[in-house]
Amino acid sequence: IRSLPCIVCAREPSQAAHVRVGGTDGKGGVGMKPGDNRTVPLCHDHHAEQHSVGERTFWERLDIDPLMLANELFSETGDDHQGREIVHQTRWNSNA
Repeated sequence: IRSLPCIVCAREPSQAAHVRVGGTDGKGGVGMKPGDNRTVPLCHDHHAEQHSVGERTFWERLDIDPLMLANELFSETGDDHQGREIVHQTRWNSNA
């Protein structure tokens, strides 16, 4: 995830932002991070904004389903080219 550009602005490097909205994967609890299969790339500034405004508000503003994005990216783990294509297509189809 960290090798991919930010899903919002395409800036690099990115951070692995954990997705806590959109259901549960059966792991963790209150205050615990979800698994690596529930991460998306965000630059430092957008990761901080996500925490500041709250996940639901952040993703709704962008019109991005973060759980679907995380699942798509996880299914392509190890394929940097395909991961970048997913980020590009998501950015193209969103309000980012």
